[in-house]
Amino acid sequence: MANKVMMIAAMSPGRIIGVNNGIPWKCRTDMQHFREKTLGRNIVMGRKTWESIGCVPLKGRQNYVLTSQTFRTTSSVRLIRSVGEVLEQVKDPVIIGGASLYEQFLEYTEEMYLTEIHSLFGISPNDKTTIFPDFPYTMWEWDLIDQDRECDIFHLTRMHSGMGAQ
Repeated sequence: MANKVMMIAAMSPGRIIGVNNGIPWKCRTDMQHFREKTLGRNIVMGRKTWESIGCVPLKGRQNYVLTSQTFRTTSSVRLIRSVGEVLEQVKDPVIIGGASLYEQFLEYTEEMYLTEIHSLFGISPNDKTTIFPDFPYTMWEWDLIDQDRECDIFHLTRMHSGMGAQ
């Protein structure tokens, strides 16, 4: 693969990455880390994530929205139609969500930044939660790179067997 696919996500206990189409926490350390890792990069998100950020491009990044729908774009927002198009056309994409994109790109991802938020932040049983996909934790090397009272931030790199990528 010519491109290096990276993912970045924050999740609370139970791998929850969203509640009612939004993020239920405001963790300063995670937000600063997200900015540092994505600034100047090509970020890829799904339509629901795009809508959850108010359909406003994240500044200082080339924004790609993977969707089958059509909507007006600007020079900093481009529509893309498939995982294959992302892999072929987007240089070193950073997948920023949501759950469907994380799941679709997991097999192509070589590197992840995962923030584990320590609290559930008052999530109720009636809330609609979005879950980060399950993945084989043992196929990744985990390094704790930052932590505070609200979260732990890990850098994960895919481990390869002697016979190449799994």
